[in-house]
Formats: sequence, C-alpha cells, structure tokens
Amino acid sequence: MFEIDYDVAKQDELIDPDEMSLRTRNFMGNLVLKNNNFTIFVDHQKVPIIDSAFNILRICRVLIRKKDGKEEVEFLHSGKKITFQKKGAIVKIIPSFSVVTLEVPVDDFKLGTKHFFQNVLLDVMKKNQSLKMNELLFGYLNEAKNF
Repeated sequence: MFEIDYDVAKQDELIDPDEMSLRTRNFMGNLVLKNNNFTIFVDHQKVPIIDSAFNILRICRVLIRKKDGKEEVEFLHSGKKITFQKKGAIVKIIPSFSVVTLEVPVDDFKLGTKHFFQNVLLDVMKKNQSLKMNELLFGYLNEAKNF
C-alpha cells in the first residue's frame, strides 16, 4: 500500500498566517514515500510539508484524469525533484536523487495522497492551537473531502 509519511521540525506558534506563509515558510520537515518494501526519503529538513501536500494532491488530480502523463515536483531548497509518471493504471514515482523508483496502482496513489494531505492539515491544527479555527485550513480540508 502506498503512503506518504512526514515529520515536521519544531514550529513556533503561528497566529493568523497568510496563505504564502502557511504553505511555504512554515512547517518544514522531511517526506518519506513508501510502497510495499521500497522507500524514497526526502530528508533535508527543508521540505515545506503543507505546500508539498498541495503539490502532490494537484499532481494526483491531473494524472488520474489522463491515460498517460507526467508531472514533477521540485524542492527548491535542495534542488531535488520527483517525477510522477502515469502509464495506464500505474504511477511511477521517480526521484532525481535516488535509484529507488516506486510503482503504484493509480487507486493506491490517489488514496495515499488524500490521506497524506488530510493528515498533514489535521496534524498542523492539532499541534498549533491557534490554527484550530483557521479558515484557510478548513478550506483546505474541504478540498480534500471533495477529492
């Protein structure tokens, strides 16, 4: 089963952040993409976790609508890239920084991406009490529900 795990470096409490700050300048950490016994680590402590969740969700939405396609996410702080390549019912996840390639059935990719997106947002709200009622985060969660 495909899953995306993450960890977030200690974060100071945010009070009413704007969207850019929330997505790209806070909640930095590492990503781990797993499928069966294979793992890809994006572990340089500077991955914007919320923005990555959005980007991977966007990529998933684009790819599930196509028979074949290719999308890419780049981590600007490190120059690392991950290519998501769909051929038929399989999504290949190909990092520029590792020899490991994940091959994931489309339905597993969609489910794993949705869980990652929701988990990130719920975790951020749980660990940052001032964001519990943040309208941006509630809007993001609704976006995931409709996916």
